[in-house]
Amino acid sequence: MKTVAIFDFCDTIVGLQSADRFIEFVSATRPTRLAGTIDLIWRPLKKRHLMPNWIGKRMIALKLRGLPEKDMPAIVNKYVEEILIPAQHPGIIAKLQAHLDKGDQVIIASAGYSPYIKEFARRLGITHIAATDLKIKRGLYSGRFDGLNCYGKNKIIKLKNLLELSEINKADSHVYSDDLSDKPLFDLVNHKHLVISERQNKTEVPDGYQVLRLF
Repeated sequence: MKTVAIFDFCDTIVGLQSADRFIEFVSATRPTRLAGTIDLIWRPLKKRHLMPNWIGKRMIALKLRGLPEKDMPAIVNKYVEEILIPAQHPGIIAKLQAHLDKGDQVIIASAGYSPYIKEFARRLGITHIAATDLKIKRGLYSGRFDGLNCYGKNKIIKLKNLLELSEINKADSHVYSDDLSDKPLFDLVNHKHLVISERQNKTEVPDGYQVLRLF
């Protein structure tokens, strides 16, 4: 049996939503006509709450179309250093490090994009991630997902590529997330940590969850 500690990323490890922020970060350094057109369509719809988040995420990702694969590592390093590291929640990083020190299998499971999640994880000594992959064709990013959007129950599907879920030591394993959309993850373990930060205002906590306040 394996003792695991699974961490959500956005508004858990870091105090922001990383996926759309990453696309905007790339667009700021590499403006294109396509990106401008997408903004003209997407921003008014978002402002009026007329576009579901999952559709908006796929639309925004199209801004990456044509980005050379070879350029991604430098962009990712800059994003991690300038945006993600300053946004870390020290309390969560301490929990994460404690699990690593105990020898638990630490996994980051995120709807964020795998290029920067992998780099962020690597710097912490984490080798297991489940994230949203981006499709590459002939050395260029297509602007589309490569497989599933790693959100909600799709995180479970992605996790199955990393370990046998039946081998998880439920009694001693932990999940940390700010969002109850991660209930499929929480259901894998006995120790369910619902993360609450200053960005959120949760008033109801389901039975069986431990509240971890970051403020």
